[in-house]
Amino acid sequence: MVGDNEGNSPSHEEEDDEDDPVSLASILRELKDFRHENKEQFSEIQRNQQQTDARVTQAEARIDEVETALGEEEVIRIAWQKKQVMYKDTRFYVDHDYPPLILKKRTEYNQAKRVLKEHNIKFQTPYPAKLRVFYNEETRLYQSAAEATVDMAARGLPVTVIPSIVDPYQRELQRLSPWQAIPGDRTSTPPPSGTGSTLTSRLIQRPFIEKLREFRQNPPTDK
Repeated sequence: MVGDNEGNSPSHEEEDDEDDPVSLASILRELKDFRHENKEQFSEIQRNQQQTDARVTQAEARIDEVETALGEEEVIRIAWQKKQVMYKDTRFYVDHDYPPLILKKRTEYNQAKRVLKEHNIKFQTPYPAKLRVFYNEETRLYQSAAEATVDMAARGLPVTVIPSIVDPYQRELQRLSPWQAIPGDRTSTPPPSGTGSTLTSRLIQRPFIEKLREFRQNPPTDK
């Protein structure tokens, strides 16, 4: 009968289930692939994050260096304006990096410069170690602190006169090279220009003559 056949025939839904069965193995394989892909993506994200952190750390270090340098420059600028700073009850003077001898000569002007500041008298300190003072009536350029203090004291400024010190090299040269006159020598040699005196005897340097005689009497021998 037609009705019986229709009642016993399978439905389309049952046929679809049989044609596309769900495999547990395929599901597990898809999950495994998904986890592998996610793991690779996570590793790449982690590497990128580490590189970003390293760049951020490097940038922060550079920023700290710049801030430190700017702070040091600001300290130097303020100290340069004040010309001197106090640290633990010790006074430090800020100046150019001069050689020791020039720096010593420039330091000798400190008293004179302090008095000039107190009396509102303008001045300059030209290189290497001079002092130019702008008085109301004239401008003076001093070559040494001794010259400056002598003239300032003569002008009525309250300074302590610094004694003039002979150049140590010149003093040593004078000590090692004394000129001696030989009596009875009629040959006359004019004195060096600027001595202000007239010599009637020839001037020689006795120590050098004695050394020359000793050398001639006892010449060195090669070993």
